[in-house]
Amino acid sequence: MNQDTLVVVPSRLAATRLPNKPILPIGQKSMIRHVIQRVKESGFTNILLASGDQEIIDEVAPDNIFTILTDPNLPSGTDRVHAGAKAFDKEGKFKYIVNLQGDMPNFDPHIIGECVKVLAESRSDIATLCAPTTLEDAEKFSVVKPVFGEVKNGIARAFYFSRSKVPYFAEEFYHHLGIYAFKRESLDKFVSLPQAKMELEEKLEQLRALENGMTISIGFTKHVPISVDTPDDLENARNLLA
Repeated sequence: MNQDTLVVVPSRLAATRLPNKPILPIGQKSMIRHVIQRVKESGFTNILLASGDQEIIDEVAPDNIFTILTDPNLPSGTDRVHAGAKAFDKEGKFKYIVNLQGDMPNFDPHIIGECVKVLAESRSDIATLCAPTTLEDAEKFSVVKPVFGEVKNGIARAFYFSRSKVPYFAEEFYHHLGIYAFKRESLDKFVSLPQAKMELEEKLEQLRALENGMTISIGFTKHVPISVDTPDDLENARNLLA
């Protein structure tokens, strides 16, 4: 699957809750460089950083990966992934495109292969991952919770994603991870769709796919990485990775 897969990390400086977060230091290197290091450890060799900010591209120069400067006004990370993949792979040789969020500095590198495997083994348009979490975690607005059906062979079909504690009476809750694997044609379709009602209300772009009849399969993993969205998250990451 390595040669069929392009791993794209979208990144931007203009985060509302923590501006400039990709280039903020965590220990001896910036957050985005921690992410790139772990992508390299995954075994996938086709790695692309897509950013609307030259400062981020300059930041990862020592890591010797491919980079694409995209339109800074693109509406979402997935739009940035698509723009980067389209510019980088004009011939369309990659079958799978992975969208890995650039704010998870301690993610387990194995999740990239796990996510691509879910996509390859399912008939879905998109694959993603989740991990078991606590009730306390599930009650946090920042933690996205998936709603899914019966699990068969380690894969379930997603019905919804929410920032609310759902399903309300569930005995177990799951934390959605910031990674997606797209079939090439599915990524093209996704970015052609207008933003959807529930996407705008939940501020979750994957709901654009579900509301327009696209299918998302969910795989399961054990490790929930830190997602750095606030100053407190950044401090936690620094304590863990310093």
